[in-house]
Amino acid sequence: MKKALLLIMVILSLGACGKAEKGKGTAPATEKEEAYKSVRVEEIKKRDIVRNDISSGIIDPINEVAQVTETGGDIVEINYRNGDRVKAGDIIIRLRDQNVSSTYLSAEADLISAKSDYETKEINFKKFEKLYAENLISEDEFLSVRNAYNQSRSTLKMTEANYMKVKEDYDNLTMRAKISGVVTDMDVKLYEKIAKDKKIFTVVDDTIMRINTAVSGGEVNSLKVGGKAIIAPEGMYEDYEGTVYEINPVADPVSKKFAVKIELPNKSGELKKGMYSRVTIQTGEREGFVVPLESVVVKDLYSYIFIEEDGKAKQVRIQRGYSQPRSVEVISNELPDNFNVVVEGQFLLEDKDNLKVLD
Repeated sequence: MKKALLLIMVILSLGACGKAEKGKGTAPATEKEEAYKSVRVEEIKKRDIVRNDISSGIIDPINEVAQVTETGGDIVEINYRNGDRVKAGDIIIRLRDQNVSSTYLSAEADLISAKSDYETKEINFKKFEKLYAENLISEDEFLSVRNAYNQSRSTLKMTEANYMKVKEDYDNLTMRAKISGVVTDMDVKLYEKIAKDKKIFTVVDDTIMRINTAVSGGEVNSLKVGGKAIIAPEGMYEDYEGTVYEINPVADPVSKKFAVKIELPNKSGELKKGMYSRVTIQTGEREGFVVPLESVVVKDLYSYIFIEEDGKAKQVRIQRGYSQPRSVEVISNELPDNFNVVVEGQFLLEDKDNLKVLD
């Protein structure tokens, strides 16, 4: 009896084990989890893009006059020095030259004599002209008087021409400011003898300065007279706003760039001639998309960005447009009116990857 009972228990145990093994092999399989890549995005919308051309140049005044002595002479009077403000017509320096003064006085005397002789002969000619018209004098008498009158008039004209030239030399001994401004570049002493054709001083109108720079061929067509520019002089903490007033339509044969002149007010007088400055010129404006520079990925020599669309990455091939230090214009027909561009994690992405957008 005991042997029979033991046999039954063994058979039941083996059956239970077989069912357990069978049940283990038929349990339902779990679904494979999808992979997600973590990224950060930035919202991009169309906006106005201001194009800037960055260059450099040297500040100098729009108006300045370097005054040169055409005769030379001894300096006998100095009324202003470097840095002094003067008005047009103010006497800056007086020179003395005996030869110039003597020549002028002689020419003045000759002119007085020539005028007197001309006036006498003119009166005489008009008198004889009436007599000849009334047949009271002969033709020979009239012609003689007329020839003397014409000769006197010719002499007067030559004397006047000589006087004008000599007087100019004499007047130049008194050196006046030709424009209002600041005296610069003066380096002379009282009673110093100055040679002919030497520059004595310069008067600078520093109320309006200018800066000469140049732009490339790609920028010149969008640049207009009246356009704005930001001038940043080296060593100064303040920027100045200028206005484009002249554009050369012909490129420099060496640099292949187009010269541009910018004027800027200088009421405070802080801008000085010769200052080196950084120049940023606004060369145009248009609507477009601007993305952070780091969002652009280069693959096989082409540029791409990744945008987030319904939780997936969309790879968009783009053309680069106008660049700024930390951003770039992107151009593509695949871009919607606004989108989220991937700015972190983009270098590990492939098209249609699942995305997990981080805050």
